[in-house]
Amino acid sequence: MTGVRPGDRQSRWLSVASAVVMLCLVAHGAVAAPTATLQGTDDQDTQWRVGNLSDRLALLETQAQAGQDDLFKNNCRHMDDSLFTIKNRLTQIPGGDQVRIFISHSPVAAARAELDRKKTEKDALIQTGVEYNNAIAEIDAKLAAGVRTFHFNWLKALFGQLKPALGLPKVYEIPTEFWSWYKESEQAGQILTENTQTITNLSQLRDALRQKQREVLDAGHRVIGEIEAEEPRVRELETAFNSVIAKYPFVVVGDAPPVQPQQTPERSICFLVDCSGSMDGRKMSDARAAVRSTIAVTDDGKTEWALLGFGSCNFWEEVGFTMDAAAVADATGGLSSGGDTPLTFAMYKALAHLENEARGTQTRRLIILCDGQDNCSERQSVTQEEAMDGLKTIIRDIPGGARP
Repeated sequence: MTGVRPGDRQSRWLSVASAVVMLCLVAHGAVAAPTATLQGTDDQDTQWRVGNLSDRLALLETQAQAGQDDLFKNNCRHMDDSLFTIKNRLTQIPGGDQVRIFISHSPVAAARAELDRKKTEKDALIQTGVEYNNAIAEIDAKLAAGVRTFHFNWLKALFGQLKPALGLPKVYEIPTEFWSWYKESEQAGQILTENTQTITNLSQLRDALRQKQREVLDAGHRVIGEIEAEEPRVRELETAFNSVIAKYPFVVVGDAPPVQPQQTPERSICFLVDCSGSMDGRKMSDARAAVRSTIAVTDDGKTEWALLGFGSCNFWEEVGFTMDAAAVADATGGLSSGGDTPLTFAMYKALAHLENEARGTQTRRLIILCDGQDNCSERQSVTQEEAMDGLKTIIRDIPGGARP
């Protein structure tokens, strides 16, 4: 604002500030670097990548505060690559669609907080300038009127305008000697007689207020310049960061909700569903319904479930052991039929899964839903009778607490 006369600047400020309310300055404290928290999976590869993401977020914050805008934007592109890799990984792991990454706060948050602090300071400076201007006008009017006496309440109202907005440095306060005079006048009585000393004190107070008002206006002018220079930059950095985050719905900016400790289940139920070609149609629909109804009946807050599938001579996990009934019930919709039946292979794998992964302290059960004979030669298929004999042998070897 070069070329603006002090009087014009004051008029501009006072017209803008005529309705400004009292605001407190917010102290700008140190903000911890943003961190990324993974919830929904124990996948080590994803955990490692999220750990690297936290390091990148801390670097982004440092660059934002240091004014290294080009480095910040380039680092955002690297973050985009990292999140894209994590996205691909989540499609490969069970329950990956339920995974969430929580970023505690934007790396631009500290810069935004400093900008907001300056805006609050600007408002406080404007208000203080307005109050000082009103007090100067009050004193001018009283001196010009030549009133010989005045009530103390007038002085009380006058000094009520002389307290700077909360949070402003003491440099903007009027000298303490004027407050001492105010206290002496308060003790002297309600009617103050106009005399040479009173006129002198009021004149000196007016001059001190004019000086303080100039200091307040100059400081406000400086802060406004800083805001006008900084706000577009902060907004640009926020856009660069937010545009990356917006691509990945599994990323949430905000504190991660506390992880609720999961109750140790008393009972573990493992569903093993035949997904071979012979299960197509009504049989698969009945199998899905059977799983869902069993979950509904056993959903007592003490049971966990797992859903496994087999078909096309393969075995897989749809959902690992969890006490989230809805998650397992919903997963039945992903079961589809096709290929040959690796029954023996799948039963042995399911029992191993039950023994190694289940947490039930009292009962562990394997429920098999199938319709056919083992016919996968590549899995060394055997007859149903031979398979059952083998299972009996395995069951005898499983500890009592884990018996299916």
